[in-house]
Amino acid sequence: MPQHVRSGALFADDARERERLTMMLNTINVTLSFTGRLADHATHECSGLDLRLMAIDATTPAGLSAILALPIAPQPPICLFYPAFTLNGVLLACSVGVNGHALSTTSADDLDAGLQVIAQNGLFFCPTIWAGFAQGYLQPVHRLTLRDVQLLALVANGETNRVIAQVFAVSTKLVERQIQHLCTKVGVRNRTELAAWWGRQLAEEPSELTLEA
Repeated sequence: MPQHVRSGALFADDARERERLTMMLNTINVTLSFTGRLADHATHECSGLDLRLMAIDATTPAGLSAILALPIAPQPPICLFYPAFTLNGVLLACSVGVNGHALSTTSADDLDAGLQVIAQNGLFFCPTIWAGFAQGYLQPVHRLTLRDVQLLALVANGETNRVIAQVFAVSTKLVERQIQHLCTKVGVRNRTELAAWWGRQLAEEPSELTLEA
């Protein structure tokens, strides 16, 4: 294996998933200096490592919160392992600069190749995620901000205002105002129409999405 992927730290709440990923990473000669729960990520010193690897369920509010809590453009690079592909979960992770996106079932060979890319700050999607992501990625042309895209992903995912407020660590009143502002911005009347509008954008052919600061 090329020498530029040497060491990493693995964070996963499910003990069996930690053990399974540890065994697979060992087969491709990634040395794990630390394995622990997701909560350990906030306090564990990762400087000097090539990679951080995290198993996150992006279908849950806790998983979405964990993604949005990651620092923008994280260093060392992060590879997330998802139990299942959700477009909005991957989109949220991309919005905070996560480099690597793999399913828990990704093969060792695909992961081996992907980690080489991630360690050099490249972008990696496992084949299954890439196929799903490329089919519906980012057509909106309504001058969306980063927070707009994150909010759209959560609304389309069916999250309530209360859950969204918890994810963003803001009040439900603020979430209500932000959703109403977004409805006005894209020309719809309510959150149901907003979610449908976002779904239509994602169903268009892929194109580049320009985000405002």
